[in-house]
Amino acid sequence: MPKFDESEAKGRAGVHEVGLVISRMRWIFRDQPVSDTGIDGHIEPCDQNENATGRLIGCQVKSGPTYFREETPSGFVHRGDSEHLAYWRGHSLPVIVILRDEGTGRCYWQVVNEQTATSTGKGWKIEVPKLQVLEENAKPLLEQIADTGWLERARTFTTPDKFFRRVESNPLFDYAQKLQGRASSLAELHSFLKGDEATVAILTGRGGIGKSKLIRQWVSEISGWTVLFRKETVPIGQTTEQELGGDRYLVIADDAHRQSDIDAFLQLVRDMKRDGKTIKVLLSCRPIGLQRVEAALSRSFDPTAVVRLKDLKRLRDADVRALAEDVLGPEHLRLAPYLASVSKDTPLVTVIGGRLLRRDAAPAHDLPNAEDFRRAVFDKFLDDLEIAAQRGPRNVRPLLHLVSALQPLALRAENIIASCATFLKWEVFEVCQCVDELEASGLLIRSGRKYRIAPDMFADFLLEQASLGQTGTPTGYADAVYGSFGNEYLANLLQNLAELDFRTVDQGQASLLANVWRDLRLKFDKAGNFEKMQLLEAIESAAFYQPDPVMQLVRLVMETTSQKEEDINADEIYNFSRQDVLKRLPTLLRAIAYQPAYREEAVRRLWELAKNDSRLPGAYPEHASRILKQLAAYSRYKPVEFNLEVAKIARTLCSEPGAFDTERTPLDVIDELLKREGEEQEIAGRTITLTRFGFNYKVIAPVRKLCLETLKECLYSGDSQVACRAFRSLSHLIHGFLASHPVTDEEIRWQSEERAASLVPPR
Repeated sequence: MPKFDESEAKGRAGVHEVGLVISRMRWIFRDQPVSDTGIDGHIEPCDQNENATGRLIGCQVKSGPTYFREETPSGFVHRGDSEHLAYWRGHSLPVIVILRDEGTGRCYWQVVNEQTATSTGKGWKIEVPKLQVLEENAKPLLEQIADTGWLERARTFTTPDKFFRRVESNPLFDYAQKLQGRASSLAELHSFLKGDEATVAILTGRGGIGKSKLIRQWVSEISGWTVLFRKETVPIGQTTEQELGGDRYLVIADDAHRQSDIDAFLQLVRDMKRDGKTIKVLLSCRPIGLQRVEAALSRSFDPTAVVRLKDLKRLRDADVRALAEDVLGPEHLRLAPYLASVSKDTPLVTVIGGRLLRRDAAPAHDLPNAEDFRRAVFDKFLDDLEIAAQRGPRNVRPLLHLVSALQPLALRAENIIASCATFLKWEVFEVCQCVDELEASGLLIRSGRKYRIAPDMFADFLLEQASLGQTGTPTGYADAVYGSFGNEYLANLLQNLAELDFRTVDQGQASLLANVWRDLRLKFDKAGNFEKMQLLEAIESAAFYQPDPVMQLVRLVMETTSQKEEDINADEIYNFSRQDVLKRLPTLLRAIAYQPAYREEAVRRLWELAKNDSRLPGAYPEHASRILKQLAAYSRYKPVEFNLEVAKIARTLCSEPGAFDTERTPLDVIDELLKREGEEQEIAGRTITLTRFGFNYKVIAPVRKLCLETLKECLYSGDSQVACRAFRSLSHLIHGFLASHPVTDEEIRWQSEERAASLVPPR
């Protein structure tokens, strides 16, 4: 007679026990008994109303003492063959391994992915943490795993439900309150969606002012559109457009200024629009990152296709009071005046502070001013988080400080975990456990493989707490992080610290980054050409906020590099000349030029680089001549005072020795400023895209009059070379003009008057 194998009996019993545990969690478990391919069952999470979500997790169950023999301080090591690992990693569902302890009935679990499973040569192993027990507390992390299978991780966009679910699990977030004081902003958003002209809208507001709350409310009221959110850390790829195969898409890019491939994203939208797709985009960003977003927009869209929504300002006192009352509830209304007064600048602080006051966690009499209240609110939240995370061996705050300085960070990568452990002087498993705790709490949110702290305002607080003492003086934390991570994560570190340092210096405090820039200068002095190029690329993200040290490096490169020198450093692996280093400077100078105190020097140095770069500007977006013209060009979002200042600098350059000795002259800039319609040009591969728009002459008249005076001065200078070049510019100005946009009677009038004025000699 055939016998029932004992190991199979234990295996099936283990599967049934896991099914009972899942049922007690009020979720759904589906046994898969037909064939043993490595998946014993499917787990389907349910929502708060016990409705099935349709999201699945595959699981492999192992039961019995055999699977607990190899124990570490933090978990149990499970080993398997390569065949099963390949099957699980290629599965369309995320897969977890569950180890069931027959003695205690406890079920321990771990997700199988490239970070948790490591090769042993003959097979693979995975550590199943003792802290990850299959029970009610495991729901948040399992829900995230169900949401982020391999297909979801590869997608560039996600749905509003998934986007907000990842942040709503964060105890700092609470969207339950009624939206207060944003009726006009909400109307603006709806008007943008209904209108036919604008494709892109920009929503700006500082951290904690309520951008996410407003967007969430708006999205909940939209019908007839497929709404998607752009993931920050999943780059635009060849399959991205396939995700937008339908029609009528609204795509929202939250924190657009943080997205490194914002240009590629906007070019994709532009191309889809050109192909007849109905698509609109909302870009949400902080005011300090607006220049970067606008620069990217200028390279892809006509200004008429972009609408700039009103900047979100602080709520009216009455609206703050209403929000405070909503958060506090009827039993604590007496605290509403105090809460409204100390949190009136930031709705997020009103919400978090109200929840703490409701628990009597932050007595009003102990917090006399707004700054103290903000600090106390976040400090108390951290205290609560540490109490909740006591299952782990470490206080989570040091890890949060580190992430705030380096984010976004692939925190599950083995090398990064090891580096964090070394810096914190922890064990590797302790870092892993803290990451698990923080992800489960919702404080760490993941996009692709990279994690960041949410909300941004809390990340700002953590970085400030670590970097500045109570008196506002630097603690040395920035130097310590730079010393350990500066080689690999310099761009991230500078980007995260630059804005904080910008505010610190503006308030009269010492710079957080003084030692960092000093060390970078020393490294730069010793570096070869290839290393210099890498350093210049890494600091580009900080150039707007840190113009002084970046300009110092620009000066160093330009003043120590002969423009005709093409020597190659024989010690370098890659053959890069010093000229290649010079070609990295224009993008830095473009960012620096937006700081008024450095504008003239930035323009002058761009001019010097442009004169000596023999390449054709049209084929190289980073060419100094091309960037110089971009700075001079009119733009919807650039104040005319900026164009006027560039015009004054160009006029001065015209009178300097050698200005007309090369093919490029300062009149190239004047020509740009005398164009009779705006032009946006972009080259993508072999495709050149041009869009044009008309001007309001009353606004730009001072710029054009100055440029016309400059032309006349050159024309009558007595230098034949200069005069010939000026005549060429003047001939373009007086020649007939065929506009690419509908020309108004007003435009015809001022252009005719300008032609006539250009023929009158100077007095």
